[in-house]
Amino acid sequence: MRRIDFHIEAGESLIVVGESLSEAVNYLKGENTFIITDNNVSRLYGSQFPEATVFEIDAGESSKTLGVVDELCHRLSERGADRHSFLLGIGGGVVCDITGLVASLFMRGIGHGFVSTTLLSQVDASVGGKTGVNSGFYKNVIGTFRLPSFVICDISMLKTLPESEYVSGLGELIKSAAIADRDLFFEIAGNIDRIMNRDTDILERMVYQSLRIKTSVVEEDFTERGVRRLLNFGHTFGHAIEMLGDMPHGMAVMQGMLLASRWSMLRGYLSESDYRELKSLIEAMGITPMTIFPGGLIELVRGDKKKSGTNVNFVFLEGIGKAKSEIVSFDEIDAFVSSIE
Repeated sequence: MRRIDFHIEAGESLIVVGESLSEAVNYLKGENTFIITDNNVSRLYGSQFPEATVFEIDAGESSKTLGVVDELCHRLSERGADRHSFLLGIGGGVVCDITGLVASLFMRGIGHGFVSTTLLSQVDASVGGKTGVNSGFYKNVIGTFRLPSFVICDISMLKTLPESEYVSGLGELIKSAAIADRDLFFEIAGNIDRIMNRDTDILERMVYQSLRIKTSVVEEDFTERGVRRLLNFGHTFGHAIEMLGDMPHGMAVMQGMLLASRWSMLRGYLSESDYRELKSLIEAMGITPMTIFPGGLIELVRGDKKKSGTNVNFVFLEGIGKAKSEIVSFDEIDAFVSSIE
């Protein structure tokens, strides 16, 4: 078991990698706890939940709406929740995003924590304090920054993930290494078989290393005014591909990383050899580069929440393990996409 004590001006958070769901009761705070989960997680693990009132949502991205948030706030009020209550989100990225947003809004803010059940949420969604829901085709444009008091990453729960969700999580793991840790990148590349077989020991180590990257970035820039933008590598294209193609988040981000790294190479930032290393690793995940793009891609990119007028902060690679953010125009993005055959 590995711990990260995460401190920022807005609060502090304990991240425990390798802890189990059954121990979550020891981390709870507040006078009464309410659990938010989805129907898949409840079916698989509900018997192991701490004793509390449980609210289930439908699994999947379709639940990330203000309507679901409003319904959960209403149900909390009906069950007598107050400012001293505590929310525990048990699930993947959708559950974590919704639980965090409900905790931000209900009674103007109550405490919350997570048991993160998917690889994607363990290395990304549950950590860092971002909450959010979608609006129409635009992803995560309604949200807040609110730090959970704790995050439990139960590595054993990754065994029950569907293959597509597991591979999706690997996308965010690769992203962390690509932007900040060359050694981790090549460790992932050298252990593909163990990773794909869901070896618990290596996954615990890599989740921990990925979280060290993310927490160090977020400690420096909690509200994403500078260096935290680097965590969006692959996301400008990835979010649009995800929304248009009904593709799991991490897989869409891998497609976005392929596009962003190719553009980085064409602009002279990234060597061809590093581009090929990244491409090879992503292809080992079963992801092949897109050459035909769904209609509406550019329109969705123009709605990216990182935009400023007719420009957007785009993340390029300067080498495996080194990234930079640069302001580019939507016209430049359109020209790049149009040039791909």
